[in-house]
Amino acid sequence: MEYATKTPAAKKPDIFAGLIRILREQNEALEKLRQNLRQQYRNLLDANLKDFVATLEQQQALIWEVEQWDSLRADLLERNFPGESPLTLTELAAKAPPGYRDRLEDLKRQFGEKIADVRRLRETNLTLIRKSLETVDLQIQGVEALLRIGYDEKGKSDRPELSAINRRV
Repeated sequence: MEYATKTPAAKKPDIFAGLIRILREQNEALEKLRQNLRQQYRNLLDANLKDFVATLEQQQALIWEVEQWDSLRADLLERNFPGESPLTLTELAAKAPPGYRDRLEDLKRQFGEKIADVRRLRETNLTLIRKSLETVDLQIQGVEALLRIGYDEKGKSDRPELSAINRRV
């Protein structure tokens, strides 16, 4: 995808118009990722493993999409601002013609909100996953403990703390 040309007369507007198109697409991909993480959270709360796995697979594709748009952005900037990369959105807005500055500032604000939300959601989901795994581990330990209960030849438990279970009332 080529979003900007390097012709001197039209360089600045074409560069910034192309950059804004790339950033909008990346912003949409980030929104899809945010929605995916919210769905993943609901699946974790519902212990819905099948749907959780599906959201995880979708998440990988969305992360790839965000990275592809980021790569296009970086390539556009490297070609048009050699030696100045990586430029922040604030620095780009300062270099932009007046008609593009507000749009870049607005996209910067949107990116900041979405990225912060994506990070928060990922951390929350990771915490839920850890807690779920800890619960499963405790359940496995309980089953293993039950499997270790044994009896001697007289029918007495080899675990005195469980001998109350074997008493007749």
